[in-house]
Amino acid sequence: KGVIKKKYGQDACNVGDEGGFAPSVQDNNEALDVLMEAIEKSGHAAKVKIGTDVAASEFYIAETKKYDLDFKHPEGSPDSMKKTAAEMIEYYKEWIAKYPLISIEDPFDQDDWEAYSAFMAECGSQVQIVGDDLLVTNPTRVATAIKKAACNALLLKVNQIGSVTEAITAAMMSIKQGWGVMVSHRSGETEDSFIADLVVGLRAGQIKTGAPCRSERLAKYNQLLRIEEELSERNAASYAGESFRSLGLNATALQGSLEVSSLTTAPIEGQKPGTSGLRKKTKVFMEGKYLHNFVQSVFNALYAEDVPVKGGTLVVSGDGRYWNPEAIQIIIKIAFGNGVGRVWLGTNGLLSTPAVSAVIRSRGGGFEPFGGFICSASHNPGGITEDFGIKYNCENGGPAPEKMTNKMVEQTASITEIKMCEGIPDIDLTKPACYTIGGKIIEVFDSVEDHMSLLQECFDFGQIKQLIARPEFSFVYDSMSGVQGPYAKKILEEVLGGKPGSCINAEPKPDFGGPDSAWHGHADPNLTYAVELVKRMGLNAKGEKISTTDPIPSFGAGADGDADRNMILGSQFFISPSDSLAIIVANADCIPQFSKAGGLKGCARSMPTSGALDLVAKKKGLACFEVPTGWKFFGNLMDSGTHYFPDGETYTPFVCGEESFGTGSDHVREKDGMWAVLAWLQILAAKTAAKGSLVSAEEVATAHWAEYGRNYYARYDYEGVDKPKSEEMMKMMADKAGTLVGQSIQGMEIKINDVFEYNDPVDKSVSKNQGIRFIFTDGSRIIFRLSGTGVAGATVRLYLEKYTAPDGDLGLHAFDVVKPLADIAMELSQLPTYTGRDVPTVIT
Repeated sequence: KGVIKKKYGQDACNVGDEGGFAPSVQDNNEALDVLMEAIEKSGHAAKVKIGTDVAASEFYIAETKKYDLDFKHPEGSPDSMKKTAAEMIEYYKEWIAKYPLISIEDPFDQDDWEAYSAFMAECGSQVQIVGDDLLVTNPTRVATAIKKAACNALLLKVNQIGSVTEAITAAMMSIKQGWGVMVSHRSGETEDSFIADLVVGLRAGQIKTGAPCRSERLAKYNQLLRIEEELSERNAASYAGESFRSLGLNATALQGSLEVSSLTTAPIEGQKPGTSGLRKKTKVFMEGKYLHNFVQSVFNALYAEDVPVKGGTLVVSGDGRYWNPEAIQIIIKIAFGNGVGRVWLGTNGLLSTPAVSAVIRSRGGGFEPFGGFICSASHNPGGITEDFGIKYNCENGGPAPEKMTNKMVEQTASITEIKMCEGIPDIDLTKPACYTIGGKIIEVFDSVEDHMSLLQECFDFGQIKQLIARPEFSFVYDSMSGVQGPYAKKILEEVLGGKPGSCINAEPKPDFGGPDSAWHGHADPNLTYAVELVKRMGLNAKGEKISTTDPIPSFGAGADGDADRNMILGSQFFISPSDSLAIIVANADCIPQFSKAGGLKGCARSMPTSGALDLVAKKKGLACFEVPTGWKFFGNLMDSGTHYFPDGETYTPFVCGEESFGTGSDHVREKDGMWAVLAWLQILAAKTAAKGSLVSAEEVATAHWAEYGRNYYARYDYEGVDKPKSEEMMKMMADKAGTLVGQSIQGMEIKINDVFEYNDPVDKSVSKNQGIRFIFTDGSRIIFRLSGTGVAGATVRLYLEKYTAPDGDLGLHAFDVVKPLADIAMELSQLPTYTGRDVPTVIT
């Protein structure tokens, strides 16, 4: 307004019919130059782009097929102002080159299809070409424009076509084609604000409703603000921003067939998922229809449970291990063969396990997908001779509960047919894009964006950035060539300002580095395998300090293959996962996710995890639960009080974790390695800000022990042992349940010996046979479990824990403290006799 008033006088500032100004400009470029001057003076030149409604039908001369750019001249326009369609295209191209022009509406007459098609061919990739008079929100004309490639956006006016149904049909036709959709007002508008609801409901990303200076225009903007406020209450509001055209779709139509093939098959033995999905050697999945059978069985189970598969949205991605890309293409074809309407994929087929949960819960409007497939075997090595895995996550973003996996197993035993669209071409996963084939939609999006956006809601990135910027603070983050690399570099280096190179081994590899890597391709963040990280932090595989001339970072962390696990270290200081969980809960008030919600209400740990969490929960008055190993067992607790379980207690906000380096909260329904690391950085940042000098991870841990005492803890893993013999050993101990109470073993009296059984307080289900427990009168514990995550043989896990009160010796090495318990464990289990193993494969 200021620019116009200065240049054209006060009269030029009178408001027009659609709320805008109408100064007496003499040519089109002058009008655009005035706009550019105003944009520059606003200070938002980098954010503001220009769209124009040419309304070319108003000055088209049908007889000569020319466009009269001076048609209002009272004495008639000169021939130089009358342009052919080709000349108009050149005119528009000059605009596109000179101005930040991103949208041109009605650049030609409503029936000049040839001109539209020519303009689209030359400029359609650079600018949005909107059909208003061309399309009149008419599905028939939209179909014609699609066929002729005449434009790439629809101006949607409900009263132009006459019904909401026809308008939505036209919009969806456009969206599925990858067009933009601009929901528009009409001249002579009223204060009816329906189009504000319509543009959000269609996720169109664009609204044209005039300048905000007349009540009939303001009514739409006010309604948008009310909608944003309502959606924000459930974190479902998203601003289109630069994605205004692709918010619905920006798709490429694929050539191919949606014909559904019926492939004959038969049940395959051994397709029962473990606690983290189905895992086998890669070659097993690659043989015949092994993968096909399992995926189809999942769909059969979903249909049997009335999950809305038909026309629904499915997430498919993985951790990038060997054969991931091929598996994903197979799953896409089976998904469409089973009636799925839309498939979402991360770029390069990559999504970390927590990111899949975030996508299911928060992408788009939130909770759009009915579920997702994750191609991952977690920390297990990848490669053609190594391991592959797949699991299904439900509509809440969490792993399928036990009752659902049981249904899947039933289906694997009776499967006879695989439904598959074999005519669908392989999808390019290398870059964000949308594709359509028939009525089906495939969307490939940036792998990091949704997870990072959710994490930004959980934490104060500004405060963490201040910590990272301190000259005395440094960090190293090891992704171990797993899927976390892109997330680590984007969040920790690019967004939070970490020094380039702080994120190491950040390039995902199909073999997670393979045999030649320091960790031999075993991307598991613990003292044994995270060799490079542990050495950089000044420690050895036992967590003991080593001499080094290299500078030791202030903070260190690591991730596993699918990025759900984490390891936390200070400078020459290892923090056990059990302690890490307890410390996060004890300091939850430092984390905005919880402080803004009024604080934590609940927490939980897996049964083998140390009781350090219980001590914090008791002091803070938090509900605390001991659940079986397997993240799915935390799911019901996190869903308490939601529409899944509306009648019982609500335990959220919620934090949970397990001794196997898994920590998370109710922001997703998977353990989340990046969340845990940011939680630690937030705690360090808050305490550093409060103290005025750098607070280290070691200081936080020692202060915690001084208040709560220390649960000395270690886990011994015996990997690849004979499975029948291991099962025989577990049965021997289970048969003695309850019979050893009161007995003394090597000077320690047994208080409890049992087989752990979990009674879910939310859905009242019962999970039996979840591990062998020996609990002593002094609070010490010995736990035995037979792991279900391996693919060859079995892994016996032995957990050892001894509590020392705050007034005891808190500075000992954990492995030394629990060693006497290991000797007792050998006597109770006779493990060397059953397995032939005298020493564990891994101690952590």
